[in-house]
Amino acid sequence: MNLPVETLKRRSAAAHCDVAIVGAGLGGLVCAAILARAGRRVVLIDRAKRPGGRLQTANHQGFAVDLGPPLWEAPGLLEALAAAGVEDHGLVPLSSKEGFRLSIAAESGPEAPCPLPVPGAVPAPSILDAVRRLYGVQPRVFAGLGELYGELGDAAAAARESGRDVELSAWLAERGAEPALAAAMVRSAALLGAPDGARASVVSLATQARELAEGAPTHYVCGDTPVAGARGVVQALVDVVIEAGGELRLGTRAMGIAFESGRFARLALRREEVPFLEEVAAERCVLAVPSNELRSLLPAGPRGALERLLPDASLRELSVAWAVRGDVELPSTREGESPAVIRLVAPIRGEASVTAGATFVCATASAPRLAPGGHALLRAVLPVGFDTIGDAGEIERRVDGLRAALVALVPEVSEAVVWEHCWLGESPAAVPLRRPVLPLVAPSCSGLWLASQDVQMAGASATGVTGSAVAGRAVAERIVAEGSAAPEGSTVVAREE
Repeated sequence: MNLPVETLKRRSAAAHCDVAIVGAGLGGLVCAAILARAGRRVVLIDRAKRPGGRLQTANHQGFAVDLGPPLWEAPGLLEALAAAGVEDHGLVPLSSKEGFRLSIAAESGPEAPCPLPVPGAVPAPSILDAVRRLYGVQPRVFAGLGELYGELGDAAAAARESGRDVELSAWLAERGAEPALAAAMVRSAALLGAPDGARASVVSLATQARELAEGAPTHYVCGDTPVAGARGVVQALVDVVIEAGGELRLGTRAMGIAFESGRFARLALRREEVPFLEEVAAERCVLAVPSNELRSLLPAGPRGALERLLPDASLRELSVAWAVRGDVELPSTREGESPAVIRLVAPIRGEASVTAGATFVCATASAPRLAPGGHALLRAVLPVGFDTIGDAGEIERRVDGLRAALVALVPEVSEAVVWEHCWLGESPAAVPLRRPVLPLVAPSCSGLWLASQDVQMAGASATGVTGSAVAGRAVAERIVAEGSAAPEGSTVVAREE
């Protein structure tokens, strides 16, 4: 049978909308909510069957276990949620002075937790003991550390932004800091979570220092809401998108991008159940994906322009959750006060255990509804190298170390554990205090935007899912501001794990 060529070429036309957002992670959800509330026609697309990206919560034997990052960094997080129309998020502020403790991860086991010394704080006896254990320097050197942090905090905004690309080691060398003081400053960055204190971003460090000095919350943890765990925040954002007229389509994957004359033109999609390719024609495209996925999603031209900027995504998160009987609490140095978080840090000198860098969280300290009555939920998260993921023996050794560290911190846990489960994160782990490297607008690609934790934005220093939320807000507000000049059918596309 002969068919006309026109019939053989016939296929469904590309879909049009104001904003098509691919990826229902935190960045994509914030971006979608802001744009939908501004009157844009929004379609939110994600390859997964559940929204939230990395922020997933699993139900297991009556417990609600968050599978994503355990801490929400403060800079810009609540502002991004408020811009998206979410006020009842259930996040509980966690000040480093109150709910946060550090412990030396020695080879023989973790030492007793102590509070994080804030440079420039009143030298109380407890602070001096913490300085000795965590820094190993004299009070005089610690006082000089406070002066350096004061210089960072007092710098004008323009001066801080001009130094965004400056790493801590270069900043210290420029000022000719004495070796003991420079070593203490690098150590302080490591205590705040930087894997390599010498390469920490000076701008991010200044933001952290300012919040510590002002006693502002440095992190947020999930509290009790009608929807338990991090999925409560995800559900609140989804509700805003739907109520504002947005459409949510799950199980749809972004397959590739087409450019015409150097400008974004179309996005190829595929529904997971039906493998036929579909198209979305658009004026703009926003990619809110982890930086390592840009290599597989972008065509050769745009990928080449960004290749040298893409950071090495060499860390993943190893997580372990324990369900225990009884009202278990993490140990504290102060009577009547139980921290929600303990971070294990490497010793100043000597051998560190395999658990150095781990963060222990008592999830039910602020959200008792995550566990059945009379039970508690504990979790540990440890960044591991990408080359470690395929070594089952090494993963087992790390899990054994985390279990031993937990028993050393909370001895009563050993007889009260109901179950233990571990898992590996699929997306790159957030690196606190890392200098962001990607531009908000992709170079040499008209109509292509980027929104992830690695994007540079003036006045922003958040990493992880918070960085994605801040970037999603920035992109959406830029698009809304340009809306009067945008042609009918302009489209934004975002995708986040």
